[in-house]
Amino acid sequence: MKPAPRNIEVMADAVADVYRSKTVAERLRIANRMFELARRMIRGQVQATHPDWTDARMIRETTGRFANGTI
Repeated sequence: MKPAPRNIEVMADAVADVYRSKTVAERLRIANRMFELARRMIRGQVQATHPDWTDARMIRETTGRFANGTI
């Protein structure tokens, strides 16, 4: 089976300039916020699909999706 094509988005030059002007700490803070948002979004989708699952099961599934690259 042929893998599905992936969309590659290119950052606008102006946005890239803004990120370049940030300190390392600021960029890490932004990356952490992006990660946390993605985690909350995935967990929300899992909760909506499986409302009967326990918190432990939700955490395992959310973690598994990150670990296996299935986002």
